[in-house]
Amino acid sequence: MVNLNTTLDEYGKNATSSWEREFYYDGWNSTKTDENIINSRIRKAIQMVYADASKIGCGVTECGKNPSIDNWYMITLVCLYEKPLSNVVSDIYLEGEACSKCSGGSKCETSSGLCA
Repeated sequence: MVNLNTTLDEYGKNATSSWEREFYYDGWNSTKTDENIINSRIRKAIQMVYADASKIGCGVTECGKNPSIDNWYMITLVCLYEKPLSNVVSDIYLEGEACSKCSGGSKCETSSGLCA
């Protein structure tokens, strides 16, 4: 259900948090993709940490009431990645010291250990 006091930006943060929770609830025991992972419930979460995804853009919009679902307000959130997770076996992320491979245009985000 949509909280009418929630801003569209907050919906974006809530969505990424829910994708992150997929790791905790559904597990993750490999640093490589395979058919099982690609077709699993953690696919969205894996995309967020995919080693080759260097840029992300998200959009969110309120679509209004949906009469077929008791007039609930509908929100659509879509994220696109510069290099989306492929369907071939590849590294999800690179093991090593946090932020050791940040490019010149990025910096280490110490709270997550990721380059941003």
